[in-house]
Amino acid sequence: IFMNNEFNDIELLKPKYDLVFQTLFNQQHESITKNFISALIEEDVHEIKINEGKELERDAIDDKKGFLDLEATVNNNEKINVEVQLYENKFFINRLLEYFTRLYSQEIKKGNSYESAKRVIIVAIVSDKVKIDVASDFCSVWNIRDNKNQVLTDLLEIRIIRLSKAL
Repeated sequence: IFMNNEFNDIELLKPKYDLVFQTLFNQQHESITKNFISALIEEDVHEIKINEGKELERDAIDDKKGFLDLEATVNNNEKINVEVQLYENKFFINRLLEYFTRLYSQEIKKGNSYESAKRVIIVAIVSDKVKIDVASDFCSVWNIRDNKNQVLTDLLEIRIIRLSKAL
């Protein structure tokens, strides 16, 4: 309890902004980051390796640059990418798919078998300004399915979390 009003006018920075988000969730704050990712993907995180480099690897010089908000390897068998998107970007889903393909293919190197590739989970935390008509719930989970709703593979999962529904 503060005895004076000195702190009443202080406005805390919100973790939805890139700089604050990346300062809060990183290797230096491993415990916080581990708990955050565990809550997002709804599974226990026993081991985490956080990639401090934000730029996605490019295989060719003319590959598009990609900058990730948070990338981690979880339990040595899953790649997690958390993206915060506050403003409209009509190609946001395309960007998420590109990030998935790049993260997935990074695991498959010459001489490696395809089974060496890790599952990739993309978590998109979005504001209402991001128009994704099909994602109206607090959290929607997407993967590759056929027209009878049978899952082809669990190697790709996209979770879309709406900030307005989470509050």
